[in-house]
Amino acid sequence: MNAERLQMPTWYGLKATIELSPNRMLHRAGIGRWLIPHPPVFNWMLRAQLDETAYRRLSVLHELGHFQVLPAIILYLLSGTAVLTILRTTTVQAVIWLLGIFPLWELLAEMYVRWKERSSYRQIFRAASSWRKTLFWGGNAAAVLIQLGCAADTG
Repeated sequence: MNAERLQMPTWYGLKATIELSPNRMLHRAGIGRWLIPHPPVFNWMLRAQLDETAYRRLSVLHELGHFQVLPAIILYLLSGTAVLTILRTTTVQAVIWLLGIFPLWELLAEMYVRWKERSSYRQIFRAASSWRKTLFWGGNAAAVLIQLGCAADTG
C-alpha cells in the first residue's frame, strides 16, 4: 500500500497537505508540495492500540488540527515573544518557552480531533491503555505549565 496523500482546506483558506505512510512510521504535512516529514510520535503514543481505520482517521484529523490551530499558535508565539522581550528574560528561559510551544500545539491539535469526533472519540479510546492517554494529555500539559513557569520566573 502506498502513502495516502490528502489535501484538506482549513477554516482560514489554506489548503493543508497530509501524507500518512502505510506502516505508521512517518507522516508528512505541509502546504502543496512543501511537506515536512516527521515521525508520528504523539499519534503513535496515543493511537498504537487502535485498529487501522480509526488510527488513520484520527491521525489525519490530528495533522489537520495542527493547521486549524496554526493562527492561534502564531498569535501565541508573537505575543509571548513580545512579553519575553519586555520582561528581559534570559536566553535559557526564551529557549524553554519556545520549545514549550510544541506540546501546546500537540494539545490543541488533539483537542481539534476531540471536537471533530465528539462522542465517538471517547468510545474509540475506551479500550485503549490509560497510561498512553495519561502520558499524552498529562505530559503535554505539564510541559506547557513548565514553559509558562519558566517564562514567568524573572526573579
